[in-house]
Amino acid sequence: MPPEERHHFDAYQFWSIVGSTARNVAGVLIAFAVLWAGLWTYVIQPQADVYFETKLKDLKTGMDGINTRLDLLQSSLPEPRPFLEIRGNGKVVGDGVFRPGDFMTALYMVRRNSDCPTDVNVQFWDSASNSLATEYGYTTRASQTPPSFGFQIVSVRVGLPRGMRPGFYSYVPTMVPDRSYCPGETNVQVEPSDFFEVIE
Repeated sequence: MPPEERHHFDAYQFWSIVGSTARNVAGVLIAFAVLWAGLWTYVIQPQADVYFETKLKDLKTGMDGINTRLDLLQSSLPEPRPFLEIRGNGKVVGDGVFRPGDFMTALYMVRRNSDCPTDVNVQFWDSASNSLATEYGYTTRASQTPPSFGFQIVSVRVGLPRGMRPGFYSYVPTMVPDRSYCPGETNVQVEPSDFFEVIE
C-alpha cells in the first residue's frame, strides 16, 4: 500500500475510533443522568422532603415552646409602679378649722418611685353641694424629692383660697407628672382627705 493511502487509512481509523469513543461516553453520561434523575425523583427527594418537613415541625414546636415560656415569664413580672403611690387618705392636722387664706396641713403615706417633676392640681370637694368646688381649684408645683425605698409619712401644706365660702371641704388633689421628663407616666388621683371646716 502506498504511503499516502496508509496515512489516509490511519487518519480515518483514528477519527472513527474517536467518534465511537465519544458516542460511548455520551451514552454513558446520558444513562447516568437518567439514573440520577430517577434516584432523585423517586428516592432522594421524597426522603429529603420528609426530613426537612420533620425538621420544620420540630423547629415550630421549639419556637412555640419558647413563646409559651416567654408569655409565662412576662405574666409573672410585676406591673410597673406609677411614679407616685399614696396609701389611704390625707389626715388633717390640728382641729380642722380654718379661715380663707389659711394653710391647711395634711399627712399622707407616700412612696415616690421616681424623681419625676410633678404638678399638683389642687381641688376641693364641697360637702354642701356634694361636688367639686371648681372655682377654688389651682395648680402648683410639688416639692422635688428623690425616690423613697418605702412608704413614708409626708406633710403637705395646702393654701386655701381667700374667697372660700364657709362650709366643710375635703382636699382632693391630682398629681400630674411632667411628661417631657418622664414620658409614659399617668396622673395619680389622690383619695379625698378628711373633711375640714372653713369659717368666716
